Amino acid sequence: MAMKKFAVYLASGVLTTIAASFIAGPKRNAVPVQKRAEALEMAEAPNIKAVSSVHGSPGKRFTASRFSHSMVDRQELIQPEAKIDRAKFNASWGKFMKLKIIHTNDVHSHFENFSRAASLIRKLKDEHTLLLDGGDFADFKSIELRGTKGMAAVELLEVLGYDALTIGNNEMFNGVDTLEHMATHSRFPFISSNLFKKDRTKINGVVPSAIIEKGGCRILITGASPDLGVFNDGLGVYVHSYKEAIYEEIKRNQGKYDLCVVLNHVGTAADEELAREISEIDVILSAHDHKLYSEAKRINGTILNSAGC
Repeated sequence: MAMKKFAVYLASGVLTTIAASFIAGPKRNAVPVQKRAEALEMAEAPNIKAVSSVHGSPGKRFTASRFSHSMVDRQELIQPEAKIDRAKFNASWGKFMKLKIIHTNDVHSHFENFSRAASLIRKLKDEHTLLLDGGDFADFKSIELRGTKGMAAVELLEVLGYDALTIGNNEMFNGVDTLEHMATHSRFPFISSNLFKKDRTKINGVVPSAIIEKGGCRILITGASPDLGVFNDGLGVYVHSYKEAIYEEIKRNQGKYDLCVVLNHVGTAADEELAREISEIDVILSAHDHKLYSEAKRINGTILNSAGC
């Protein structure tokens, strides 16, 4: 893979920024690069600095600790296995780029609080930002969603420029017809590698993955929806094994991407197990169990983060 992996993993929050750097160039696979585990040791370097935070009122849904984020100064991130001329390398292979991933999950139609998140997203987002939602954004307890077949939620995400959403259980709760309506009318992909109609046919508009390019970096985004057991039939869905579905999707796209991000709605415990078993995953962003990581984790060379709710 062409990615130079990650310079640092950062503190979590309702919105989390993760920085990665890579070399963009026409011969990505020709450059020997530092191993992922070694690159991640950069996370302990003294150049890490917090540059801003947002403070919410005590007791509110979004608090100061949940909005904290950090950035990293530009660094020499590549330590090739064979020595090369740095100047010639930079001239030939492009320039370093910092990729920011901002993600939300389990908003559950708390749109009055999400407006505060939107303000921060607008402040942090730039051309090298990947903006993702891990599911359960659309909660059909909201009358606005029931009256618009979910499109009120979709339009909020579109206005902010979200790149993708993984389907959570709440996106299913108004039935497959509503889910299809949202997915087919959305400008961003509705992702689930393991969710089908109960007759095991494709749900219109739902895709198993998407490849999104940011500054020359090809990012594979895939993920899975939760298995609701005895409730699946009543909802009109069939849910395949998330491990098998994600692994198959990664293999299917082999050679087409530089960075693999799993945007998952199966819970943090399942995602930690996934990181141990599938080494091709670079980043896992968790959702479903509302667990807030105080800082990102690293398991088997994979960065994991969860933004709570």
